Amino acid sequence: MSDSIARALRIDRSALESMHDQKHGNGVFPVTAKMDSGETFKGSTINSKKKGRHFSLQSSRRSTTCSGDSDSPKPMSTFQIKCSDGRTGNAIITIASDNMSATGKVTLSDGSKGRVIVGQPR
Repeated sequence: MSDSIARALRIDRSALESMHDQKHGNGVFPVTAKMDSGETFKGSTINSKKKGRHFSLQSSRRSTTCSGDSDSPKPMSTFQIKCSDGRTGNAIITIASDNMSATGKVTLSDGSKGRVIVGQPR
């Protein structure tokens, strides 16, 4: 886990490390979303067996941030997205069998679509 992720999330690094459980996919993972328009988002997701999943991303084009939550324990989850510039949308994410990566599609209310990558897909 990188120190920069811990700082961005304002969480103590040791707390992040204690959350990380590879067997169940618990922990903090990097997230990238690449939109068809060329806009990219980077950030992280926190996965917790007890508290569900939460992500937060920063846009490459402006000071826009987007975040969302899902409490679904299923391998395919839908996240409702809210962005600071007023856009909303959803992402449908499929978790890999190793619980350490995921891929999916995102659609925002302005019509933009893209791909999402969580962790390091194999």
